[in-house]
Amino acid sequence: MLGFFALGVNVYIVSPILPQMSRELQRTVAEVGLLVSAYSLPYALLGPFFGPMSDRLGRKLVFVGGLALFTLANLACAAAPSFEWLAIGRGMAGIGAAIFTPAVYAYVGDRFAYAERARAMSVILAAVPAATILGLPLGGLAADWFGWRGAFAFIGVVALVALLALYFIPRDTPQAGQAGSYLASLRTLLANPVLLSALAVTFTWFMASSGIFTFLGEFFAQSFGMSTKQIALVLGAYGLMGVVGTRLGGRFSDSLGKKRSVMLGITAFGLAALSLQAVGQSMPLALVVLSVWAIGIWFGLPSQQAILSELMPSARGTVMGVNNSMLYLGSAVGPAVAGQVYIGGSFGALSLYTGAVAAIALGLAALVLRDESHEVVPIS
Repeated sequence: MLGFFALGVNVYIVSPILPQMSRELQRTVAEVGLLVSAYSLPYALLGPFFGPMSDRLGRKLVFVGGLALFTLANLACAAAPSFEWLAIGRGMAGIGAAIFTPAVYAYVGDRFAYAERARAMSVILAAVPAATILGLPLGGLAADWFGWRGAFAFIGVVALVALLALYFIPRDTPQAGQAGSYLASLRTLLANPVLLSALAVTFTWFMASSGIFTFLGEFFAQSFGMSTKQIALVLGAYGLMGVVGTRLGGRFSDSLGKKRSVMLGITAFGLAALSLQAVGQSMPLALVVLSVWAIGIWFGLPSQQAILSELMPSARGTVMGVNNSMLYLGSAVGPAVAGQVYIGGSFGALSLYTGAVAAIALGLAALVLRDESHEVVPIS
């Protein structure tokens, strides 16, 4: 869980320190926002190639190696001499995350029956919004005290502690039937239309959520005159509601059904994103809307991960790698597109755009998600 905590801080850290980085690096807000894409894009492009590694080599070897690269990359970001080197460091961190994350999801999928899997996924996923409760406030404080470099150094130290803890987990071995070729695993995935459609839900959902989240720090700075420290504390409240949403989603996925849980989560997020433009100068109302947003996103995610982990059990690492690629491809495209919407219009325009993309994700979920397995016989 501590590894996911570090990844969670890394995903969200640009938002609270974005105004400070823009000033100190002498770059526009939109340019600094692209650092989110610099982290997400390598993950999106390389995830399909790293996912099969844990099917072939075993889960522990792969997720330890991925977290080691992630740790070194964040320490390099803290020492980056320029914006360009910082972007390269963010890209290397994305590669480490692309190796680490699907191996962990596959590890959980191997050890929990489908009926219990959403609850198990929720325990791990809760570490990501939990990162915004402690990680973002502490990262924001580090940025206040030491500049933006302190925030990345903080992530590197947390990841190093997680890496040392993972060393003591017993090494697993690949299961029978998992050691096929990389290309065979990917061909099998491409032969499963239900799986491909479910991946489109992940992409659009996180294109919407990551795009607008990147500019939340700017929204609170402009609307309420908040400092970096205050923004980090507000986003910490977002994380608390995310933990609540994750645990509720895991708990109620069996009674509601995993598909309904995903649809309910997307709906809550979309309505909250549309409402954010109307909060005016009311801080309490803004916090309520942000809470609904957080609960919605994290309520549906454990069920989405559980559904996908069962669609092709014989190549679970491959599936989770490609799914996380779609998540991070959405997270890479989202801020880039949202930045253009924000520059060309206002936060109100960004809110409307986000609601529209969330509606597309909801429609796809209604049409294509299933709770049962759709295994395709592997292509030899």
